[in-house]
Amino acid sequence: MILDSFGQDVRVGLRVLFKEKSFCFLAVLVLGLGIGGATTQFTIVNAIVLRGFSFPHPEQLVSVGLIDPKASDQNNNFGIGNIPTAQDYEDLKAAQKSFALMAGYLNGSTINVTYKDNPQRYTGGYVTEDFFKIIGVSPVLGRDFTAEDNKPG
Repeated sequence: MILDSFGQDVRVGLRVLFKEKSFCFLAVLVLGLGIGGATTQFTIVNAIVLRGFSFPHPEQLVSVGLIDPKASDQNNNFGIGNIPTAQDYEDLKAAQKSFALMAGYLNGSTINVTYKDNPQRYTGGYVTEDFFKIIGVSPVLGRDFTAEDNKPG
């Protein structure tokens, strides 16, 4: 009884959808966007919250920044957020005794790359030699960075 009624409802619904082409298109579009949005949200939650980050030991990763208590801070973040310089990084790395490895990174930088006399500008980042070791990845092609790559010049 219920299945007969359901089948009849489906037939009437499909008939109405195919009769009104614009309504059918709009219904399919809204359903597609809804399913796509829900899938995207689940993928992000599954990857980050449920499974966690794919670093070898994410509980051991920390971010180090500088705090200047004398700085007048208009952003009301208590002096946090001052970007360490390369010299600050070298000093911290030499003085620290708590970390097995330490790496630095600067993202959002503009990088100029020339290939076949055609210069291109890209947004990229700079990392130090131990960066990829810390996050547990190695290059697919070529070699990893060395301390020699970090020297000026």
